[in-house]
Amino acid sequence: PRVGDLQRTNEEAAVLTTVQRFFETMTSKDAAGARAVLDPQGDFVSVRWNADGERVIRRASIEDYLQGLESGTATYLERIWESEVRIHGSIAIVWTPYDFYIDGDFSHCGVDAFQLLGTEAGWIITGGIYTVERAGCGESPLGPPGI
Repeated sequence: PRVGDLQRTNEEAAVLTTVQRFFETMTSKDAAGARAVLDPQGDFVSVRWNADGERVIRRASIEDYLQGLESGTATYLERIWESEVRIHGSIAIVWTPYDFYIDGDFSHCGVDAFQLLGTEAGWIITGGIYTVERAGCGESPLGPPGI
């Protein structure tokens, strides 16, 4: 169980399991596993701020993400807590704070907002939007990572 998580319905747990599986494939560089939980037609959008305080928006297709996962050399670890899950029929969203580490070093924190679709095979992530925050992160309620 994650810090701050409440009792979950089976369906909410299944949605969160899909998101957690996505993070596990990121850490292990498992592109085949990632393909099983991602919709290749989806995309990810990040919102960050440059050194001048200007907002920068980056968009990447899930297919681009998968290609980068296969060729990347860094090890990524993303951790979430106090996740809010909303489900209506075969659509779901997950809104959750996160922290992110590259090769064991803290990189940034932020908020993830994932969109998911229920399929006959289970939940898949159709896309997401997230912030990249390098200041004001504070200490994670999960403590230091045990990579």
